[in-house]
Amino acid sequence: MSEEMSRRDFLKVSAAAGVALIAGELVNGSGSAAYGAVKVPEIEKATIIIITDNYFDSLRADSKIAKRFRGIPKSSIYNSNLHAEHGLACYVETVVDGKPHALMFDFGVDSHGVGRNIGLLGIDFKTLEALVLSHGHFDHWEQ
Repeated sequence: MSEEMSRRDFLKVSAAAGVALIAGELVNGSGSAAYGAVKVPEIEKATIIIITDNYFDSLRADSKIAKRFRGIPKSSIYNSNLHAEHGLACYVETVVDGKPHALMFDFGVDSHGVGRNIGLLGIDFKTLEALVLSHGHFDHWEQ
């Protein structure tokens, strides 16, 4: 007789099995349960700049952790508003041991819109050390 397991029950059983495996390894004195683990350095500062997202709301108030883009003077070669589209592109800067690091996380759908936003936001691609693609859906990279 076969009984179908609910998603919640599956997650409970999976979590319990994971805990049992980790606990068993630690009790047996094998040390860390993570094989090939690397020490991830602590960052002193992280800045995430959303290059492209599903919407752009210049009227929303700034908050303690978020500063909104308010446009640039009309004399610029760029239109003063950011391009919004279905998709995501982010520029991430961190500081580790006083040294800055930068990467681009996802790339949006439209290279023209993303490129325009990069210009508006003043992002310097010469600082990039890595490009990260979260997954292969069209809204995270231009095909």
